[in-house]
Amino acid sequence: MRSAELTTKLRDMSSTPAASHRIGIVLFDDVEELDAVGPWEVLAHWTGTFAQDGYTVTCLSPNGQAVTAAKGLVIGAHAALEDTPMLDVLLHPGGLGTRRLLRDPAYLDWIRAQRRSVTLMTSVCTGALVYAAAGLLHDRPATTHWSAVNELRALDPTVRIAEHQRWVDDGDIVTSAGVSAGIDMALHLVDRLAGRDRAREVRRGIQYDPNPPI
Repeated sequence: MRSAELTTKLRDMSSTPAASHRIGIVLFDDVEELDAVGPWEVLAHWTGTFAQDGYTVTCLSPNGQAVTAAKGLVIGAHAALEDTPMLDVLLHPGGLGTRRLLRDPAYLDWIRAQRRSVTLMTSVCTGALVYAAAGLLHDRPATTHWSAVNELRALDPTVRIAEHQRWVDDGDIVTSAGVSAGIDMALHLVDRLAGRDRAREVRRGIQYDPNPPI
C-alpha cells in the first residue's frame, strides 16, 4: 500500500471523532531523548488540541516502567509492550539503545508482529536500524542518522538509503533522519493524517520555525 491510497484510508478512519485511532511511541533505555520527545510534542499537541481528528498518542516501554534515556532523562511510559493496544501508527525512536534491540530476537519478533497489524510504521534516527534488522526495509527507500548509514547498509544491503533527506515516505513505512528530524517527520504525519492546514496549526502551536542561529 503506497502513500496516496494509505493517506485516504487513514483520513477516512479519522473522519469519525468517536473512533479513536492510536499512535504508539516506543521507549527503551538509552533512547535518544529528542527522537522520542520531539515527535511526542508534535503529536500530543495535535491529538490534545484537536481531539475531533480522532487520534490519541501513547508511550510504550518493554515493561511499562520509566526508561532512562541516552543523556540521563527519565521518561515515563503509559503501557508495556505486551499490553500494547491495536495501533494505527507506530513510531520507533533511535539512540544507542537500539544496538541492544538489534540483537534481541523476541523484540524483533514483536516489531514484525506490529508490522502485520499496524497501518503505518515510522522511525526516527537509528530506529530505522531496528526496522532493517526485522526485515521491514528490504528493497525499500529509507533514511537514518548520517552517522549510521553504514550500519543500515550492513544490516540490509538492499535498502535504498536516502541519506540527505529529512524523511522518506514510502507509503506504509516512513523513516526520518537523526534526532531533530523526528519533529519534521511528525509534522508530516499530521499533514498526512489530518491535512496541511492542521499540520500548520500544530507547527504554529508549538512555535516551531527552524532558523538555525549558526
